[in-house]
Amino acid sequence: MERNRISRAIACTLLIPVLFCGCERPPRAELVPTTPTEMTTEVTETIPPMDVDLTEPEEPLYSEEAYSILEAMSIEEKVAQCFMVTPEQLLGQDKPVYAEDYITYGTESLTAALDEYPVGGVVLFGGNITDPRGTTAFTSVFSSEGMFVAIDEEGGDITRIASDPDFDVTVFPPMSEINDSYEVGLTIGTYLRDFGFNLDFAPVADIVPDPSNNVIGNRSFGDEYTDVSAHIISCVSGFNDAGILCSLKHFPGHGDTGGDSHYGAAVLDKTLDELRDSEFKPFEAGIETGCPFVMVGHITVPEVTGDIPAT
Repeated sequence: MERNRISRAIACTLLIPVLFCGCERPPRAELVPTTPTEMTTEVTETIPPMDVDLTEPEEPLYSEEAYSILEAMSIEEKVAQCFMVTPEQLLGQDKPVYAEDYITYGTESLTAALDEYPVGGVVLFGGNITDPRGTTAFTSVFSSEGMFVAIDEEGGDITRIASDPDFDVTVFPPMSEINDSYEVGLTIGTYLRDFGFNLDFAPVADIVPDPSNNVIGNRSFGDEYTDVSAHIISCVSGFNDAGILCSLKHFPGHGDTGGDSHYGAAVLDKTLDELRDSEFKPFEAGIETGCPFVMVGHITVPEVTGDIPAT
């Protein structure tokens, strides 16, 4: 199968802005039936006006090549494209898959697994990363297949590359201490690109109004949506200029939740209007700046979706 997974999967990310406009159901039409004795049935509908642009786009949303690729894919291939997995999951093993092992022993098992399970992307964690040479060779196995090759590299305490002195890259303090967020995105994006990654699960778009919230804590740019939004715009611009994709997280907002979704239930007690007036703002700013991904958190918002989490 010819693969260009990035061009196949990127179309899915265009749906992300819908999250900001598709959460509310329009009011139900008011039906007023006539009396039963009348021979004809008349129904009066009160329909709220809708501001809908019905103008046909000047250009198609996707290229003809993208459509032809999709048409040639089987259902199994399309489903596989929805998954981003670890190397361990791809190979069906529990022990860490070390980058240097594939320098020594070759990549036949990985390529065979990709032929059987043509997933859309792979994410590497600290256990997969050993040294610059091994990591670059390892990521090339996946990038040569046109896959998303992702990593968590926020800066501060959440790093897989900068925390290893062998990589000799800039080490940033926590984002709560950052002034030049553009430089964060540009620098991290540049060295990740050089090591073969094309997607970073950063920046954190959460607002942390309560300093006792340790789930996000100093990973956030601040406690006001205006400040966080400004930093998100700058940071995403840096990633864009570095030539790497980035992902806003953790929608709909993990900075003001009760509980930690890593270990149990996390609840955000806000209405949809409150979310739109605060938590959603940095995500909206990042999307408008060109960030193509939003990472959704395992967060329950009772006022919006009851006991069903955002994921």
